[in-house]
Amino acid sequence: MARLAVLLHGRETDVPLYEAALGGKARNFVWGEGAPAYSEVAGLAHDYPTLRGFLAAQVPEWHPWTRLVLVAFSSGGWAARAWLRNEADRKLVDAVLLLDCLYPDVSGGGCAASIVEGPVAYARLVSGSPGTRTLVVTSSGYTEPCVGLLARSAPASPAVHIFAPGGTHRSHMEVAGPSAVAEWVRPKLGVLPLGTRLPVAAGAAAGASGALAALWLTGRLSV
Repeated sequence: MARLAVLLHGRETDVPLYEAALGGKARNFVWGEGAPAYSEVAGLAHDYPTLRGFLAAQVPEWHPWTRLVLVAFSSGGWAARAWLRNEADRKLVDAVLLLDCLYPDVSGGGCAASIVEGPVAYARLVSGSPGTRTLVVTSSGYTEPCVGLLARSAPASPAVHIFAPGGTHRSHMEVAGPSAVAEWVRPKLGVLPLGTRLPVAAGAAAGASGALAALWLTGRLSV
């Protein structure tokens, strides 16, 4: 089963780090500089209001059965938090990494609940399927107000990891992210969630040798 990490606002040098950690393919997307480049007002989340639309248009490696890891760093968090408000988009993603990217929209140290609405909803999804999904959130001094609100709002789950790794801003993407993928995400990606569709070769019993058929899984399948 194909594994794919979509990186938002990383660097091309991050790609091999995530490919090694995931044991799959990684693609990096930089839509511009700063929050406006990724926001719903005029940025990435405006150009593509849904994650599915973005993947279909920009990521030819993606298919509905791909094991997908969404990694948002810094300004990339504006797009990720918007997409995660969409229930259908949340269900597309096996793991979400929000790396030092949940910034308050206003100064003063507070955090509006709308900023963490999508991440909290994904945390609830993860808590219902901890064996197959993962949420990783890192914070620094700048993002602590919103990450703190997320931590207080999200259900407790062994598959939700919220922590402050220390180091530089870039080290969240270069060190903490790949380590989290290797330790917490990759081991789960050999197990498919209940109800997953994937293409399989139809056997002789189906009377269509060599054709592709859709198999609806009624349990979990190791691949």
